[in-house]
Amino acid sequence: MDQVFNFDKTFQVRLDEYEKVFFEGQPFPYAELQSEWAFHLELTLDPNGWQAIWDIPRSQCEKLKLPFPTILLVYVIQVHYSDLSSLIRIMAVQDENIDLPDKLTVPLIELWATKKQDKSIALNLDSTANALDMLRFFYLNLVRPWDEDEDCADWKREHLIARLKLFYDMKNGNVPKRAVEQIFNLVTEAKAHHSEKNNLINVCDSLCLDHEDNVEDENVQRLIAVTVRLAQIQHELTLLENETFRNVMLKSGEYRKINCKPQIWLVTDASTGRNHIKLFESVEEQFQNEQIALAPNFTQKLLSANSGDTILLSPQEHKFNHKRYLLENLTIKGIGNAQVVCVPLLADTTLFDFYGGHSVIENITIDCKNVNCAVLVRTGHVSLKNCKIVGNNPSATTQGIVVLNGAKLSLIACDLSGFATGLMGNSGSELEITDSLICKCQSGIKAFEKCQINIQNTIIKDCDEFGILIQTDQDFGFDQHSEHSFEKLNSIPEITAKLNDKTVTVLFGRNLTMDQVINFDKTFQIRLDEYEKVFFGGKRFPYAKLQGEWAFHLELTVEPNGWRAIWDIPRSQCEELKLPFPTIVLVYVIQVHHSDLSSLVRILAVQDENIDLPDKHIVPLIQLWVTKGQDESIALKLDSTANALDMLRFFYLNLVRPWDEDEDCADWKGEHLIARLKLFYDMRKGNIPKRAVEQIFTLINEAKALSCEKEHLVNLCASLCLDYEDNVEHENVQRLIAVTVRLAQNQHELTLLENETFRSVMLKSGEYGNFPPMIEGKPLVWLVTEASTARNHIKLFESIKEQYQNEQIAFAPSFTEKLLSANSGDTILLSPHQHKFNHKRYLLENLTIKGIGTAQVVCVPLLANTTSFDFHGKKSVIENITIDCRKGNCAVLIRTGHVSLKNCKIIGKNSSAKTQGIVVLNGAKLSLIACDLSAFSTGIVGNSGSELEITDSLISKCQSGIKAFEECQINIQNTIIKDCEEFGIIIQTDEDFGFDQNSEHSFEKLNAIPEITAKLVSGSNNRSGDLSVKPFNSKAIEDLFENPDLDPTIMEDADES
Repeated sequence: MDQVFNFDKTFQVRLDEYEKVFFEGQPFPYAELQSEWAFHLELTLDPNGWQAIWDIPRSQCEKLKLPFPTILLVYVIQVHYSDLSSLIRIMAVQDENIDLPDKLTVPLIELWATKKQDKSIALNLDSTANALDMLRFFYLNLVRPWDEDEDCADWKREHLIARLKLFYDMKNGNVPKRAVEQIFNLVTEAKAHHSEKNNLINVCDSLCLDHEDNVEDENVQRLIAVTVRLAQIQHELTLLENETFRNVMLKSGEYRKINCKPQIWLVTDASTGRNHIKLFESVEEQFQNEQIALAPNFTQKLLSANSGDTILLSPQEHKFNHKRYLLENLTIKGIGNAQVVCVPLLADTTLFDFYGGHSVIENITIDCKNVNCAVLVRTGHVSLKNCKIVGNNPSATTQGIVVLNGAKLSLIACDLSGFATGLMGNSGSELEITDSLICKCQSGIKAFEKCQINIQNTIIKDCDEFGILIQTDQDFGFDQHSEHSFEKLNSIPEITAKLNDKTVTVLFGRNLTMDQVINFDKTFQIRLDEYEKVFFGGKRFPYAKLQGEWAFHLELTVEPNGWRAIWDIPRSQCEELKLPFPTIVLVYVIQVHHSDLSSLVRILAVQDENIDLPDKHIVPLIQLWVTKGQDESIALKLDSTANALDMLRFFYLNLVRPWDEDEDCADWKGEHLIARLKLFYDMRKGNIPKRAVEQIFTLINEAKALSCEKEHLVNLCASLCLDYEDNVEHENVQRLIAVTVRLAQNQHELTLLENETFRSVMLKSGEYGNFPPMIEGKPLVWLVTEASTARNHIKLFESIKEQYQNEQIAFAPSFTEKLLSANSGDTILLSPHQHKFNHKRYLLENLTIKGIGTAQVVCVPLLANTTSFDFHGKKSVIENITIDCRKGNCAVLIRTGHVSLKNCKIIGKNSSAKTQGIVVLNGAKLSLIACDLSAFSTGIVGNSGSELEITDSLISKCQSGIKAFEECQINIQNTIIKDCEEFGIIIQTDEDFGFDQNSEHSFEKLNAIPEITAKLVSGSNNRSGDLSVKPFNSKAIEDLFENPDLDPTIMEDADES
């Protein structure tokens, strides 16, 4: 399109132009933009008489049954300003076989004014061309598909500068190339989904399909899925359009390449160790001393590939979801002789999109039956060697390979078939075709003027139209519109031709020893009815009024004072009070403060006599659990009080989100109550897959943690007088912005999940809980290893092949990803090096994690204040691993089932009173065999009803080595517990075993306790002693007035003041 006007304008020039279109200072909603453009074009655009190139979009080519791309020379008969279109007459076409109506109405943004015009007609040509450029740039780059539906009060103020700045930041290189690619993909995807959405709405309307009544209809299902995806894209682009948020997101790594050094990657399916050895032996022949990393699938590797990478594909079918990745300087090579088959799973896209450097595709069959284009070469040089590229030729718009201006293609020993156009060389491109076959296309090769072609020893046959179509205005001395043989090719200067042919279950809360409190197990309907009574039916309630309604309800249902409760102190509060976690305290309620949902309490008893706490505290009511046993001399509405607290606690823990207060919608009850209650019970009842429950639960917990951090950072920045805009580089401000962005992403995701219809579509899509399935339904053995030579990989497999002789072994790229996607029964093998992992409280079930070697494998969690390994159900094993838990709160949590640790080292950092090595909850079992455990506040916690088996192990440098509660079964043999700051073992029980429970004892006394079997247990340098048996002190006191020190009616002077 050299004959048309093009413009290269700066950010400021475009902004000034648009300020003139939309008068400065006046608000413009989206609905008024078109009329403003119509007014502006009437002043700047000639109404008729000018010539233009009509650049027909792909969708229109499809409708008109034209090859793509098609451009036509047209004459503008009349501009229709009001709808930004024009009536045109077609003057010339590229191909005389194209049959179109003489006159058409087309959008103005598809017209490009030509430089040459009829000199007999007086035209304001520069103004016309510039006006078209302004309009085209505006609607293609600054308008989003959702703007019309959103229609904010002032589109100009909200979006103009932000989107213009984003465009120029991408154009000028201020945004990394990979991020530009991803943002471009999002915009393109949004436009495609918006068109599909409008089409689906029309289809559903024509079929009289109501979206709610016909939710199972495939058209309605697809409409919902498209709507969800559009909402996700809108949210992400909205964040990216905010310059401050964008900078933080770009730094976070989400839009950056994973590595910077070129790497060889091997993508292969699960197989036996012997087969993997054979594969690596074949790879070793070509890459003898190269470092080779392992990737689990082709999709992921295309997404994360760096410039210079080589991707090796094993001889099998590789299905992949591609989203138009821009590939740079990349080699994709099949191991074998075109036995590797690449099958795209998404339709109507470009499969391989290359730019820059020299890229190679070799020994691969590309099954391109569902896509528009197999290979697009934007810039640089792409070589295809020994490849088969197979299309399905039902459409006039499909293309095998497209080479753009300035780019080069080398096609060597390839077969290309089944496209409308097999190979298209644009003006200024270069094609080298050798020893190849092009067949069964409408046109084999289509080349434009100034396309350099060197074609040798190639067959082009069985094409519906021409073998080669050259489009040019140059005169080569023969009839250009007639059919010719391939021998004529050499008459064209740009062409050299030599041819040989002429024609979960989710677990909420903690399982503490709280048997003496009143618990409730309510259905969805019971809870809904209860909350309807709190928030009177039919009345609207914004979030700001919820607390007032609760205060009123509690005044009617909760005893104002005189009752006892267990105070379940949260972890953060334990840290502030320097208490071990978990700590529960028996308290007496002196006064309920209904207005702020709290109460003044007096401490009656604590778990541990060494705990030193102030006598009185003000605590939130949701942290109090009413005890079953109360002082019978006080008349109490115990059931009503306990039920009211249960309602309040459930409400604020499960139905309120951290952003509700800031959002404060006009009707919180109408917007959120039923939706969030339904989500909770769907998770609880198993209507949502266990894996998805885990992810949703993680999102909620993460949101709460981020909200607390945000509040802390806001206060910190305020105390340091840090203005966010002026101090954007300050680390606290940077972190605050990052937390705000993540909270916004979290909020959007949970908002979609709370919509039952959207949720069902998201669950079906595989985004939640639908990870790659187990092969043939069997558990898999996964190997996680770092990059190494083929020979080292062979040695690694040699070391495990005897143990896993017939097992299918698959590769995982990282320990993090494998923990996320592991299935029940899987085995994860870790190679002998350090495995850092970002864990988000994965619930692990029936899993074996095994280091290859003798505790040489080191696992290092990267997130602080979390539980490293969280187990539930059946039997799990951790073997030959060192767990570095110096940042975490707890190394291993066993909720249910049996977990065995064998030959492991578990290392903490004994600087906090709340760190725990291993915690075993009621009904769960731990086997600790030949392990070293050190440097925790409490090495092992055995809750009431749990079981501990400890053999041949060492526990050292903890505050307390083992802490066990009443009815915890213990079998401990040949174990050393030493160098503890307090006791080696603490047994907390109210049972009388015939010796002083508060005194220090030796380990020999352990066998005096019925639940404990001990043999060859020794210790040294435990500062407070080896063994302490302490009373539990948390049961309700039968008579509060028996001890004057606990008498709640006695007020001290400090109380009265």
